Amino acid sequence: MKNINPSRSAFAPFLIFCLACTVRVLYNVTVAKGYAPLFDAQNYRNIGLNMLYLHHYCPPNQQQTLGCLAGRAPLWPAIIAVLAWIFGPSTLYPRLFFCLVGSGTCTMLYFFARDLWGKRIALITGLLAAVYVGLFLYDGWLYTESLFTFLQLVFCYALFRFQCTQHYRWAVISGITIALASLTRPNGVALIVFVVVWAALLLWKHRFSRRQALTVTLVNGLLAVSLIAPWTIRNYEATHQFIPVAVGSGAVLSGSYNDTALHPNAKNDTSWMPANSPMKQSMWINLQDRGLWVSTTQTKPLLDLEHHSDTDAYRTSRAVDWIRHHLSSMPYLLSLHFVNTWIPYTSENGLPMVQFPTRISSIIVWDMLWYIYPIILLLATLGLIMTWKRWKQELLVVYLCLLLTVGLNIALYGSSRFRAPIEPFLILLTGGCIWWCKHHLLTSWRFRPGPLSQSAHSLRDEQEEIHKSEINL
Repeated sequence: MKNINPSRSAFAPFLIFCLACTVRVLYNVTVAKGYAPLFDAQNYRNIGLNMLYLHHYCPPNQQQTLGCLAGRAPLWPAIIAVLAWIFGPSTLYPRLFFCLVGSGTCTMLYFFARDLWGKRIALITGLLAAVYVGLFLYDGWLYTESLFTFLQLVFCYALFRFQCTQHYRWAVISGITIALASLTRPNGVALIVFVVVWAALLLWKHRFSRRQALTVTLVNGLLAVSLIAPWTIRNYEATHQFIPVAVGSGAVLSGSYNDTALHPNAKNDTSWMPANSPMKQSMWINLQDRGLWVSTTQTKPLLDLEHHSDTDAYRTSRAVDWIRHHLSSMPYLLSLHFVNTWIPYTSENGLPMVQFPTRISSIIVWDMLWYIYPIILLLATLGLIMTWKRWKQELLVVYLCLLLTVGLNIALYGSSRFRAPIEPFLILLTGGCIWWCKHHLLTSWRFRPGPLSQSAHSLRDEQEEIHKSEINL
């Protein structure tokens, strides 16, 4: 590997970080100016301020229900508490924190693309990520999308680096990010299973020896479990139930599987969008909210929560009963979940651009979402196809992450918001499409693969020889 001037090698990621940060700050001071947290965002903020000022996750003056005691993962409320302690309780500071997190996502994408496609394509990929609306849309919103997206990207990049270099420090980093992602959103625990499948596939393809596959799996699993365990113990002491991170699966399932989600809007209008909003006239797809999650008050048949102490278990049982009695409708409903995953936008009432729909900045972001995202999706699909033959093993973490995120969205949510964790990979695969065009169409440009991709190919040959020798022994 050639020696690289540190000042020159640091310029590109610094440029990308600054551009991404500028875009996100502008988004927060224009579209999100005056933003007020609603729904889950308000819940996260209240928990954070309760932790700071009352020193309780669930204040003693509130009813000590299971949802209050263990209804949310703790990391994001804890960050809100720290920011409020340092700067004050304004909602601006958590959103500026998300500006830094989102900029970190774009910078991490640069390093990921550099190791695969080389520095030139990486610079284009990073600059595209900095201005792509799908990567800054949630940086002005006090939900967990931005933080979880960053942590999952770091997790995948760490596994990719371990696959290419065999350095166990990357396994340690991936294990830590599994824990942080799980403490941000409960379904982050699924990343432990992700590691098992990833290591098994690389063992099957002779990229890992049995010892390497077992070691990386154990390092990730033990680190993640040990870091999550203190919160699990706290949950048991507070609720006398085994809750790894948080409850809420019942609310998700009962909101996704009911009559309202199947047939939501007979009038074919968009009730969540103000009638006088210019954004409503700019839509080129008529959203009817079919297949989307609905709140408890909107589910049909209605839930009787007052007479059940364990509301999460009750909601889960109601969802299972509904599925059992509507098996013939399940293929249609799951297909709606799949379609909604790839729609540019499905209704989210608390977003800043929906709170302030008449602002010119909101209309600009709205049109960017509907017109730029389909282009990125098309280029990413082409990049997936074009890079499959040469890079399918190096991009294994990307493929598995796409499958995991889309699979969970189909099974649980059916919303474009839960596509957020794979938005960085759409940009990365778009970079792969640009690499293919450069390599195959612009022959005057000389292709040089990324340094880690070169070492990955040499490691592959070496590991295949080691595996054969182990078999002979």
